[in-house]
Amino acid sequence: MTKEKLDFVDSGNILPRLDIAIKAGHNIALRGKTGTGKTHLIRELAKSRKKKLYTLNMTVNTTVDEIKGSYVLKPGKGGMMSGEWHDGTLVNAMKEGAWLCIEEANFMREELASVLYSVMDDRREIIIDEHEGEIIIAHPDFRLFLTMNWDYRGTVRPNDAVMNRINTWFDF
Repeated sequence: MTKEKLDFVDSGNILPRLDIAIKAGHNIALRGKTGTGKTHLIRELAKSRKKKLYTLNMTVNTTVDEIKGSYVLKPGKGGMMSGEWHDGTLVNAMKEGAWLCIEEANFMREELASVLYSVMDDRREIIIDEHEGEIIIAHPDFRLFLTMNWDYRGTVRPNDAVMNRINTWFDF
């Protein structure tokens, strides 16, 4: 591992193991109480490695459109409206080889979790049925991180399909 200047006290010797998991292309979950530095660590690592980082915060209002994308109505010729496709956060990160941090992943609704299944398994792809069945294959540099505040009010254990696709766990 290269020496990186990070604003993080690594009392659990997490950085060397995290470095191995990132290089291996693992789906990585970081879980712990609020304020323990899970997201901060990912943000600092991305910055030190010059990786673009997207963040999605799971709430009751998070939609599939935010993750995959959607059509947006735009004024067209002769005053007619036309739909223009806009990629969602996950699709942008996959195409660009960026990192994506899904915060509060154990607050994610089932319909959102199901979008991630083929992204998190060996296919590393997503099919955008809403956009003519477009298939997006993850850039080799794409990395997925999930953060979870374990036993936090309103959260639930992620379903088995997500849990089985997480290669590496870190407890904070």
